[in-house]
Amino acid sequence: MNTSFYIAIRYLFSKKSRNVINLISSISVFGIAISTAAMVIVMSAFNGIEEMVVSLYSEFEPDIRIYSAQGKTFDADQINYDELNSVDGIESYSKIIEEITILKHEDKWVNSTMLGVEESFVKMTNLEKKVITGSGTIEDNYGAMAVIGAGLLEKLEGFIPEDPNQFESVNIYAPLRDKKASMTSKPFSIKRIELSGRFSYNKDVDFKYFVVPIWYAREILEYKNDITWVGVELKEGAEPETVRDQIRAKLGDDFIVKTQYEQNELIYKTSQTERWITLLVLGFIFILSTFNMIASLSMLFLEKVGDLNTIQSFGGSKAMIRNIFLKEGLLINGLGVIIGVILGYLICILQMKFEFVSLDETSQEPFPIKFLARDGFIIMAIVGIIGFLSSFIPVKYLMKKHLN
Repeated sequence: MNTSFYIAIRYLFSKKSRNVINLISSISVFGIAISTAAMVIVMSAFNGIEEMVVSLYSEFEPDIRIYSAQGKTFDADQINYDELNSVDGIESYSKIIEEITILKHEDKWVNSTMLGVEESFVKMTNLEKKVITGSGTIEDNYGAMAVIGAGLLEKLEGFIPEDPNQFESVNIYAPLRDKKASMTSKPFSIKRIELSGRFSYNKDVDFKYFVVPIWYAREILEYKNDITWVGVELKEGAEPETVRDQIRAKLGDDFIVKTQYEQNELIYKTSQTERWITLLVLGFIFILSTFNMIASLSMLFLEKVGDLNTIQSFGGSKAMIRNIFLKEGLLINGLGVIIGVILGYLICILQMKFEFVSLDETSQEPFPIKFLARDGFIIMAIVGIIGFLSSFIPVKYLMKKHLN
């Protein structure tokens, strides 16, 4: 065993002449452990939240959207769908009409967004699995039906009957883009539609959208062949950016093509920013926790000055003495980090298994936790660098001041 390392271990675990040094060393290990555990828990929690947010928004959002670069709507025949099908990685697509409407049920009125979709959209968004009452049917033998967000239906004070042969219905007030309000004409088209079911994805979707067949949306809006955008579903394993670039190359500058990440870029960037700010704050707390370690090293050094002079008189070099206390600091730091990592991951595992903490008081959804290997490397890098500097700088200062 290296001599300086052996002495550092003896200094760490042996009883000091002043009990306060042992106490401060223990406090420094405890502080570093708690700070490290907090980093592990917070990073894992942010991973879980980010994954939850992505899943909430990705389920209703197609992998890629295609818009017109010229206006709100475009003729559906402007896109060559044979070329679109030839792009590697595309599983399916759906033409979409999206328009702001007003829904009325009895004496309740709410703003909403109507999505006129093809059957492929129902499949790509797993609408049937997200229906909590009724069914995900948007068309039967008698005509069009709507599947409404649970939040919208709640605002309308409506419900989906348990009897499959009975249906709730609402009035849709849809704006007509070529009509103006006057004494002889109305700017709205009004139709009544039955509701087949209510769905739940996330709060934003549930309180905003209802889904109808695309031909029904064209009819109520008096569109001929116009659509608002095209939603594209990718095959498993396909790279969204690669497929996006291929679609752009085929469609040209008349269209805007965005991946799911680009559609919700603000959400993802906000999550990442919060993660790094929180990690920065925890890193600062970790720095504060190393002050105890600096105090412990300083008091131990002053206690052992006589021994150090003896080591020098027997030929011990200053480098050896520096290494003793540097390794002493690294041992304190390392012990705290090991305990903190074990404690942090243990708490995370217990949360994943027993679900002690919920997202909020009324929700039964457990607080999400997810482990990523990169987080372990980031945490170890942060605590390693701070721990080394917190040992090296004070030891260098003490040697310069107290040793000949």
